[in-house]
Amino acid sequence: MAYTAQELNTRVELQRFTTTTNDFGEEIKAWTTYGQAFAKVEPLVGREYVASGAEAGEVNLKVTMRWRADTTRLDRVIVRGDAFEIIDAQDIKYRRRELLLYCKRIE
Repeated sequence: MAYTAQELNTRVELQRFTTTTNDFGEEIKAWTTYGQAFAKVEPLVGREYVASGAEAGEVNLKVTMRWRADTTRLDRVIVRGDAFEIIDAQDIKYRRRELLLYCKRIE
């Protein structure tokens, strides 16, 4: 699962669903960007694709980035303008050095 710095060549946005209040006291619910990172983005293939339990026609990605403690399955990732739901977030080898996100496209 190791990577080199030059493999982290795709900028991704990390978003969280938040609720804010406007000037009239109404609640506004929207996705808000809370961070950006450079990541290694790869499609799931072979055994990884089958192990992820993906259905035919889903676009699935594996996003590897430097460790962030604030990213969870409740968030989403924007890759090249497309939104992806985070299916699973894993701390590789529990070393808090890299974060692996398994994602599927949001239609």
